[in-house]
Amino acid sequence: AQGPPMQELKLLGRPRPPIGALCGSPLGLFLLSALGFALLWPVTLLPVALVCLGLVVSLTLTLPRSYDGRGPLGRGDWLACGVCLFATISGTFTGIYAYEVYT
Repeated sequence: AQGPPMQELKLLGRPRPPIGALCGSPLGLFLLSALGFALLWPVTLLPVALVCLGLVVSLTLTLPRSYDGRGPLGRGDWLACGVCLFATISGTFTGIYAYEVYT
């Protein structure tokens, strides 16, 4: 019986510290996306690259470790992918809105 994917994350065989779990989670991705777009919007390509990198890291850490030949979406891991994409999109909109309001 496997637990939720975020509880299985380990770094070099040890459980990850709470800050490591936050940085790789969809919540961390939302914060990265929102802050990246809010603070780095004048440098147009930088927040996009930062969010794409964060999305890859978050998906890698959030999806279960047991892949087969069909890939993660072939096994029905749509919830983890959907949550990460939702965090990315909502963080992007939040960051752009914050930049537009406060500048």
